[in-house]
Amino acid sequence: MSQPPPSAQSVLSSVISTGKSNVRKVAAEDIRRFIQSQPNIVGQVTVSNARSNAEVGASSGIVLFTARYDTGSGPVERPLVLRHAPGSET
Repeated sequence: MSQPPPSAQSVLSSVISTGKSNVRKVAAEDIRRFIQSQPNIVGQVTVSNARSNAEVGASSGIVLFTARYDTGSGPVERPLVLRHAPGSET
């Protein structure tokens, strides 16, 4: 007997997991240093709640996080997304 064709979700999950095998993990400290190095940032930067989202981004790394920083108009806190290429450096 032949097996039924795979569902679209199982094919998508397979593609995502294959692409994810080459994605570099990015730590919260790496993100903090990157933001801190931007020319318009004044004062300290904090990054919290950094987490990878393995359910999205078939060929890229996705990190969801919250950043607190100041660009000269007072501190702000923002939920942000970092998207990076597999094997990329921050």
